[in-house]
Amino acid sequence: MILKAEKVTRQFNRVSGSSNIFFAVHETDFELPGGLLTVLEGRSGSGKTTFLSMLSGLLRPSSGNIYLDGADIYAQTDKELSRFRNDNFGIVPQGQTAIATLTVMENVMLPGTIYGLDEGLREKAEKLLDRMGILDLADVLPKELSGGEIRRMAIARALIRDPKVIFADEPTSDLDDANTDIVFDILKSIAADGKAVLVVTHERNADKYADRMYRMDAGVLMEC
Repeated sequence: MILKAEKVTRQFNRVSGSSNIFFAVHETDFELPGGLLTVLEGRSGSGKTTFLSMLSGLLRPSSGNIYLDGADIYAQTDKELSRFRNDNFGIVPQGQTAIATLTVMENVMLPGTIYGLDEGLREKAEKLLDRMGILDLADVLPKELSGGEIRRMAIARALIRDPKVIFADEPTSDLDDANTDIVFDILKSIAADGKAVLVVTHERNADKYADRMYRMDAGVLMEC
């Protein structure tokens, strides 16, 4: 399994400045193989999240192509792409994105119910929550969780469809060192299962967890 970007860019129009075009991501090639934890670091505004959004099927590139196992993901209609993304990609977004009125278990199961309830979905969710160390919190509401528990719930939710690729956008922001270690250890173990894992972060010590390191600066991607 491999996710590949070929000559992708992302530009936005703007009304002020010396140019009316702003390149959030300059032309780049990139490969994300299974079995490795890949970390992309960079300052806020460097283009990291934009790049992740393109790779994960959330934002169409201005130019270039993105392939999963040789298939161009953006050759699909929006409806097809939505189903494809749900089946193949697990996304851990920035911040605390739990639905407040649903329990931890219901939040984790949610992606599996969008296109019809999967057989054994609750059992899958229980196993994932157990792996995250929060099975005892399955029936509580997100407001009762700590920041680290919220992130672990988000990872479990991202895994519920057994996706090929996991994208995690700043999964340790605002966490203390102990919870940062827990989250990265979990992501490392997911990569060891054979999945491709991309973590976007500004964590200074992220290199100690990574199998591969990249840095983005002003929309330019560089391998460290």
